[in-house]
Amino acid sequence: MGKLILPSCSSLFLCLLFVAQDCSRPVPGPNMDLKGNDINLNTFPSGTTVSFACNVGYTSKGGSPSITCTNGNWSAVKLECERKNCGALTEVTNGQIDYPDGTQFGDKAVVTCNTGYIPVGGTNVICMDGGWSGRLPDCEVVTCAKPPAIENGDYSPKEDVYSYREVVMYSCQAGYTLGGSRSRTCSEDGSFKPEAPTCYGKNIFKEIYSDLGIGGAQPPYTEKSTVTLQCNTGYVMKGSSTQICDKNGRWSPGLPDGFRHCICWPYGHGLFVSLFHHLQSFPIFFLITVFVGIVALAGVGFGVYYLLKKKKSKR
Repeated sequence: MGKLILPSCSSLFLCLLFVAQDCSRPVPGPNMDLKGNDINLNTFPSGTTVSFACNVGYTSKGGSPSITCTNGNWSAVKLECERKNCGALTEVTNGQIDYPDGTQFGDKAVVTCNTGYIPVGGTNVICMDGGWSGRLPDCEVVTCAKPPAIENGDYSPKEDVYSYREVVMYSCQAGYTLGGSRSRTCSEDGSFKPEAPTCYGKNIFKEIYSDLGIGGAQPPYTEKSTVTLQCNTGYVMKGSSTQICDKNGRWSPGLPDGFRHCICWPYGHGLFVSLFHHLQSFPIFFLITVFVGIVALAGVGFGVYYLLKKKKSKR
């Protein structure tokens, strides 16, 4: 009968030395991880081959995805992973696309609409693992609601909605004069500009405040009509006496605030009457401060006078 011949070791130490060693979990390269079920293991017998796969949003730039365990050591990782590139998008009508950071995974494409247009469906899309996310926003024209009617006048054409840069024209009824711009345009912010005009009757500005008289053009006043303001006897003008009706139906350079009380100053009625009229235009706080100051000064003066008199009587 034959004998089974087993390999022999000269010593127990040498036998243990030739036992193959396992490998621990391999360290992946940048932006990759183990593929399949191997991702759940922590040790691998010698001779085991595993593969890496690029993470979401990354793709292989080249190199073998596999490595092998040999007696406790892994072969070198040759796989390289780079960010996916979604590429440029198609053009947007009435707008443009900007790529602040680029067109790679995680980057944004920002849509900017031309003047008079607004983005619909967001303002940006993101480069994802499978390409650009969602639908590219559209640029739609700005619209304006129909303007309100004006008294004693009308406008045309009549529509429910007006698009950017559409124009409406105003006119007045017979016997009325248009003050302001005859046309208004639907602007980029969705409102008509300039302000709506006004239809003035024949008696506009028939009476200006009681302190004034008017010379020059007679009503109704239209653009470039010029009037001269004149104070009544005993008053002098404060401000511009010549006023011109501008295209917006306003007087230029403009009547000052407090027109009734401040534009004409009295004179020739004595010092106290003139002072009284001047004080009417000052704020009440200022008047109170002046009054308190006068009283304080009077008190100080009286005190000094009293002390001097008392000192004189002791002598």
